[in-house]
Amino acid sequence: MSAIEAIPCTYAGVPMKSRLESRWAAFFKGLDTPWQYEPRKFRLRGQYSYTPDFYLPDIDVIVEVKHLLWRDDDVAAKYIAYAPYLVVKRSACRMFVLASGHPDPIASYRAYWKHGWREFAFDRVFGDDLVRRACSYSHALHSDHMPARAPREKRNYCFIGDVIARA
Repeated sequence: MSAIEAIPCTYAGVPMKSRLESRWAAFFKGLDTPWQYEPRKFRLRGQYSYTPDFYLPDIDVIVEVKHLLWRDDDVAAKYIAYAPYLVVKRSACRMFVLASGHPDPIASYRAYWKHGWREFAFDRVFGDDLVRRACSYSHALHSDHMPARAPREKRNYCFIGDVIARA
């Protein structure tokens, strides 16, 4: 898998490392659930550390967002190794969700909780209608102003609050 270049932007006044992260933040806003972006850094074994992308305090879940992940991917393997440490050993959260791609109303994601890995779907927590509306909100913010086939330099927009601005 080749690396995808992230385009930093701001959503709701919070600087983010990529537009994908801003899309997930918009999704969480659409769910009307509080979210924290990169809330804290965890010290791992040795000299390594890890900062999760999002923490959802109302449901005590860490969400790590990546563009695309496959089960055999080295990047996915790294986060799969972090999850048990954060959930069981550090009690940092009730569940660790590894979200791949854009928010999707019918998607389920890999999640780790105290009893191991399972599939997690946001509609099981927030309800199907709310998840569909949140996904529509998240996608509309980007797709209305960033056509899929436009060259990269013409798609370099970011969010400031609920307003699209040129980066």
